[in-house]
Amino acid sequence: MEQHQNKLNVTFVSIYLRTDEYDSKYTLASMRLAAFIQDLDNLNISIKPISLNCSAKEKEAFINELNDNADLICFSCYIWLWEFVKDLSSRIKRRDNRCILVGGPELKQRVPNDWFGDEIFVYGEGELVLREICSMLSQGYTAEQINQLKVIGDATKQGMVYRVPMDSKIKFRSHLYSDAFFEKVHMEEFNNKFIWYDTSRGCAYSCGYCGFRNRTGMVSYENDIITEEVKNIGKLHAERVFIVDANIGGIPERGKFVIKQFNMYSPDSKINAYLRPEFIDDEYMEILSNANIEELRIGVQTMNESVPKWLRNNCIQAVIDEIPKLTKAGVPWRAELIVGLPGDNFSGLEKSIRFLMDEVKPTYLYAYHLTILKETELYNILDGTGEYWIKMNPETNAAVSSNSYSEEELEYMLRFSNLITALYNRYIKIDDNRKYNVAPSFYKLKETVMSILDKVENGYCCKYNEAVKYWDTHILAEDR
Repeated sequence: MEQHQNKLNVTFVSIYLRTDEYDSKYTLASMRLAAFIQDLDNLNISIKPISLNCSAKEKEAFINELNDNADLICFSCYIWLWEFVKDLSSRIKRRDNRCILVGGPELKQRVPNDWFGDEIFVYGEGELVLREICSMLSQGYTAEQINQLKVIGDATKQGMVYRVPMDSKIKFRSHLYSDAFFEKVHMEEFNNKFIWYDTSRGCAYSCGYCGFRNRTGMVSYENDIITEEVKNIGKLHAERVFIVDANIGGIPERGKFVIKQFNMYSPDSKINAYLRPEFIDDEYMEILSNANIEELRIGVQTMNESVPKWLRNNCIQAVIDEIPKLTKAGVPWRAELIVGLPGDNFSGLEKSIRFLMDEVKPTYLYAYHLTILKETELYNILDGTGEYWIKMNPETNAAVSSNSYSEEELEYMLRFSNLITALYNRYIKIDDNRKYNVAPSFYKLKETVMSILDKVENGYCCKYNEAVKYWDTHILAEDR
């Protein structure tokens, strides 16, 4: 006998921040999952992503909207949102036909034993459980009944969390940004100024500090899906697109294919993406030179070979040989260093910065404070006693000292790197719609930084935005 299907209101919650840089209020996870269930024609389903600024004062009104309208409420939880989402969940009214679904990478290592207690937690591809949960709720299952199941879709319950196999394939199609997507998915604040996009999941590389490895290896969407979705992006006249793959397409040939699709079907969209130096060859450079690149982000990490290869997992020779081609071709790109890797110190960091500024000349240069994440090789040497070890701040997981630098030296490294990169990034020029950097030599910039470093209050400028503020409020002689 056919079971009765109840009306199901599905709400995907997007908690956003930094809209000055990323002008979108909807997360990619929300839109991917919404697109995935848009074709559940056998269910009476309404799909509505909603957004909330994580610092917003309208939190109470937001909770009231969830209480009034939502049956299935879906959250993506990251380390910086854990407490925020936990508080939201605890304040949502419970009823038999309401289910709160929580996913996200933080569930890889964190036990949600201090939450309300009836949430369904999923780690891995949410698509592989979402349809089954929607179907069960439509048939009258309660959240308690669903949470008692040992298996949902492809996920098996381990402790409090349903875990999707780490080597699962992308065997689903979602038709993101299609006409049907916008007909069935109701987003009140969507705009085409900035959109998120992905063409692969996971990473083919294994860096000792990185928490990106949420699956075994890397897997890509089928070519025809990518072509269809890039055509959809072109029809939207999307102004800016951020491809959040660990590396565009996952592997070099796929990355070339993805950029070619944008060149053909969405040429006016400005592309932001991540790329490894090892991916670059002459063919890739020709494709990138013809693309509408706003910024490529290159994780150089360090040029210091004293940092063990298992930790940095970069190819220093590729940085030397391949990355200068980007600058020469006029492709805007951002070099990213990590401050605090075991094996590095002030001298090594200084040499990495000098090489990039003088030999490679990236459009932008940033140096990020190392964070120690659980279930990484770096975490395994936390508080260790071997050749390489590291200590961290337990509240922020940020590095504080290691076998190669003291706490005092790390603070000096952070202040110096933030001040000199913030200064370097002031020298951006735009010519024929392309950005490039005209900063003077490293030693000239270093001279300026060292002249004021001892005058800066201790602890200040350990964050990049503080260094930017310092230069903005202390007018440089060459700016007068």
